[in-house]
Amino acid sequence: MRKSVCVALLALAIPADADAAGRPSFDCMTASTAREVAVCAVNRLAAADRSMASAFRAARRRFEGAGLQALVEDQQAFLRDIDYGFERDVWNKDEVTRIQETVDRLVREKDRSLDELATQIEDRTRFLSRAGSASGGFGGFWSNHEATLLLRPIRSNVWEAEFTIDTYGFAKDHCYFRATFRKQGEVLVTEEAIGLDERSGGDVRLTLTLQDGLLAMSQGPGEGRACSRFGDLQLKLFKTATP
Repeated sequence: MRKSVCVALLALAIPADADAAGRPSFDCMTASTAREVAVCAVNRLAAADRSMASAFRAARRRFEGAGLQALVEDQQAFLRDIDYGFERDVWNKDEVTRIQETVDRLVREKDRSLDELATQIEDRTRFLSRAGSASGGFGGFWSNHEATLLLRPIRSNVWEAEFTIDTYGFAKDHCYFRATFRKQGEVLVTEEAIGLDERSGGDVRLTLTLQDGLLAMSQGPGEGRACSRFGDLQLKLFKTATP
């Protein structure tokens, strides 16, 4: 299991002068995780963090109620994931120690882990810039902090789907499958799932529902698993592109 850390959800509470040039969206005096220390040390990371904070503020204005709550929770999960992922990328399975010294070394050596962290934050900014409500129905590209789902209608009441989960810093924590869904009333239910990993399978039954401007994916207990490393999928996805 990933170790528990105290994560400051800094992009959720932005100071008034957050957009000052050359600085991230938070006070570097409070930086405690390796990711935060790195953001304070590298201009590209600081700029990426400022852009993400700005995109998050704008995205919050596009949602309300349960959709807004889901967006805030997804941002919190993203920040936890990049803290874990950066630590795993740099320290592998070793204990995280001497953070400042290690980050200084990474900066001197221009280590590729800093570029990978920047890519994660920049990708998140693009997600936040595009995330919107479920206008236009099921079709389109849906995503959250770890998962993506492309839904395309292929014939009357039948949809084709491609699903992916990737976890930054944890190469084994991934999942990909293709599936067909049939509309049953107001929901889509799997007819077939293809390309499951070797530990998945069985009677995989997923349900997709539009609710509160989001796409909810649910999988009941006791059924076959679509993603062995992630248990029963219970996800909320945001529309980021239309067909």
